[in-house]
Amino acid sequence: METEQSIREEKRTDILKIIAIVSMLIDHIGYKFFPHIIVFRIIGRIAFPIFAFHLVIGYKNTSNLKNYAMRLGLFALISQVPFTFFGRGLNIFVTLLIGIIAIYLYENNRSLIYILFIGIIGLTYLGIYFDYGLYGVVLILIFYLYFDDYKNLILSFIGITLLYCIEANYYVQMYSLLAIPLFYFKFKSIIKLNKYFFYAFYPVHISVIVILDYVLK
Repeated sequence: METEQSIREEKRTDILKIIAIVSMLIDHIGYKFFPHIIVFRIIGRIAFPIFAFHLVIGYKNTSNLKNYAMRLGLFALISQVPFTFFGRGLNIFVTLLIGIIAIYLYENNRSLIYILFIGIIGLTYLGIYFDYGLYGVVLILIFYLYFDDYKNLILSFIGITLLYCIEANYYVQMYSLLAIPLFYFKFKSIIKLNKYFFYAFYPVHISVIVILDYVLK
């Protein structure tokens, strides 16, 4: 079993993030332009787990958690404008931000995390939805708790994803488990991109898809 430090060092290449954004792009193209071709959605299932896993890496490595959270919040606000014309509810940056808050509460005040979960459930019933909802936040916590425990990470990932599939009646999400081998894969090539590229890609690609959808109609 690799140590947490070795895993964190292995993720210094951005190849995994690039795989995630390509997967997300394919997923969103399929969602908007080819909704009946399921392969687009299948490919896209690996994107969120990879982003969630990297969020945990970012949390463990950041020297300024406040700035990290503020950056997520800023891009959540920026992304919401095009996302309003693309999907429903709140965008994925909101999920990632809540995930960061959940980890912080787990470390510092575990009683408040239950209030956070109740609040998420309450907002859902009120019709205020964010990408992946409670499932997304719990998955981020699972990746944090079992970051260096491959077996329990897999079992917990399978369990929470199966529950989500049953509740949402969306079994395509089980393909998200294909992301697991990528978490610990030893990429030999080192590719580094500016961190803001990954933040900016989300609102930019959604804006382009929304504009193309409007033009092509």
